[in-house]
Amino acid sequence: DPPGSLPSVIEIPILASARSERRKGFGSVLHALITELAASVGVQAILVCATPEARSFWLRQGYHTLAHCPPALATELRAVIKSGVMSDPFRETVRMAQALPRAGEPGALVASTLRAVASRSASSQSSHGLSSAEAARALGYEDLSGSAAGPFP
Repeated sequence: DPPGSLPSVIEIPILASARSERRKGFGSVLHALITELAASVGVQAILVCATPEARSFWLRQGYHTLAHCPPALATELRAVIKSGVMSDPFRETVRMAQALPRAGEPGALVASTLRAVASRSASSQSSHGLSSAEAARALGYEDLSGSAAGPFP
């Protein structure tokens, strides 16, 4: 990308949580925030380096290995990787990517992710920590159904 322009591809070099905090939706909500923000500024794809234990998370988020990405996206990502601007993969990781949709309604992806997490956690409520609904309220996402919902103006 020319100096001063926004990148067409961004990288999430690492996204991790303590084992005891996994499967509670925190990573999904954080990913939704990153995705929505990236799409809103014109980023076209996100690249990650997935560890063996994180691959299922990235697959659930819609990521694919480069070999399974659409050919045009895979070609662009390989060129970005070859340019050296992305970090070197960690040991035993696999590069995975996702093409981003055009920016939609501000806050819609985050709201939808919070609803999905809330419905998942309702059936398997943890006896400790915050539920996803409580976490959403703590972050100020109380009314996610209105058109003005979301973290972006």
